[in-house]
Amino acid sequence: MKICFLTHNLKQDNGAGVFSHRLIVGLKDMFGVDVVALTTEKSGESYELPLLNKNFFRNFFALRRIIKDCDVVHALDAYPYGVMATLLLVGLRKKFIITAIGTGAFLHLYKPLYASLLRYAYRKADRVTAVSNFSKDEIIKKVQGLSVRVITHGVDYKEWEAAQGSAAIQTRIRSMRPYIISVGAMRTRKGYNLSIRSFAKIKKQFPDLQYVIVAKKYGDSFYYKIRALIKNLALEESVHILEDIDTREDLAELYRRAECFCLLSRSIDHDVEAFGLVFLEAAACGLPIIGTTDGGVPDAARSGENAILIDIQDTAPFYSENEDPMSKAVAHVLGDQAYAEKMKHASLTFARASDWAGKMAEYGALYKTLI
Repeated sequence: MKICFLTHNLKQDNGAGVFSHRLIVGLKDMFGVDVVALTTEKSGESYELPLLNKNFFRNFFALRRIIKDCDVVHALDAYPYGVMATLLLVGLRKKFIITAIGTGAFLHLYKPLYASLLRYAYRKADRVTAVSNFSKDEIIKKVQGLSVRVITHGVDYKEWEAAQGSAAIQTRIRSMRPYIISVGAMRTRKGYNLSIRSFAKIKKQFPDLQYVIVAKKYGDSFYYKIRALIKNLALEESVHILEDIDTREDLAELYRRAECFCLLSRSIDHDVEAFGLVFLEAAACGLPIIGTTDGGVPDAARSGENAILIDIQDTAPFYSENEDPMSKAVAHVLGDQAYAEKMKHASLTFARASDWAGKMAEYGALYKTLI
């Protein structure tokens, strides 16, 4: 059997890349199948062909020849990859799966120019899966009657548990502790404009506390707004934006040495955290979690167990001088050691229950029903 995957990238510095790589390697190991991965950005894997770029239509017939040689086509997100696969599969009798992994699963269902094409792609798929109940619900709102199976992301908790950061990152960590941590691209939906304002209030209660943000620049506009906000709040010495964390070992070290993980993900015109793999990574490193109820986060963290999830629909509290939900949550974790330890234990328990081996068994069962 040969499987063709369509995805953005297979890199390990972003959630979609981590998931795509893990799924492909897992299916190779489980079934001993041949695979080819058609990507937009080159990642360097031997089975990868980076042909899904701006030259898609120029590469169309070459891509179609590749797909003709495969038994199954698996698109990792509906837009654009599910749509691309649908076009490439016209007239071909191949099994077709769409896995909804990000906002590409539903954002374009709200855009009249794209909605019909995306609905058509969903209905042409033999199987549709989603990484969160939120994503499933968003799809079904717009593609009524569609059968969508939820298989949430997994995490290799043993990998995170065993990973050892470099001597350089350990030195940096010593200069920043104690700190809370956020991880995620510097983009609007990550809510850094809110969490930094909250941190300014938290610091009044915990003056030694630092805030570490592991984030690569997503676009200039929001990035420089955040830099300006940090300066305006006189937090240049307390908020550390780390753009050069390139290994999972260094990231694991940063997670483990933090007091808690905080990320105020929010929906911006249907651009939302479809799951939030970083919440699961932080749990695997034994961190208490502070997040939001927006998007797929409730599937990535357990409210009342390892996480405090904030309803972020009303952002007014974050801009007032009064105590806001994030600062209250952080103070609860930092001020009550027994409570923090209970959350840490719950995070490790949740991560172990979300082990990737179990998720691969679910995907394996899906493939067996298909072939």
